[in-house]
Amino acid sequence: MKLERDIVGATRALFATNVDGVFNTILPLLPAMKARGAGRIVLMSSMASTGPMSGAVAYSATKAAVRTYGEALRGLLYRDGIRVNVVCPGYVESDMSAANKSHMPGLMAMPQALRIITAGIARDTPVILFPAWISTAFWLFSRVFPPDLLHALGRRRLGAPFLKYLRTRRS
Repeated sequence: MKLERDIVGATRALFATNVDGVFNTILPLLPAMKARGAGRIVLMSSMASTGPMSGAVAYSATKAAVRTYGEALRGLLYRDGIRVNVVCPGYVESDMSAANKSHMPGLMAMPQALRIITAGIARDTPVILFPAWISTAFWLFSRVFPPDLLHALGRRRLGAPFLKYLRTRRS
């Protein structure tokens, strides 16, 4: 069926870009960093790495793979003087977000996102996850509600009113 081929092809292309691309960039650099006894690797993941997103199955899976790989790599390379940070932003104003027609809770201006990322790297924060209120809501949702309910909420966009409530309650 054509639709199945499109899903398979799109999924493979996304894994090739988001996961294999990370490997193809990092692995050739490791010998020189190890020989030097120093280095910094900053991986770009996403807030989507925090849990399964039924509306972005392959995307959330690739970003979860990058996040997990980065966290494990950090532990592996620490004694070699190589620091690893994983950046997991929510929605940030960019050409990519401008093309997104869906609701984007917590949409952040690029300069603010860059300040958060830069500060996180300076502090050597293992995972730089922002905005904090959305990551807290995702974490809470994933631990309190069963997965089937979360998927139903996502499909019906019933989660948006709750996120709006959380946004208005934070001070």
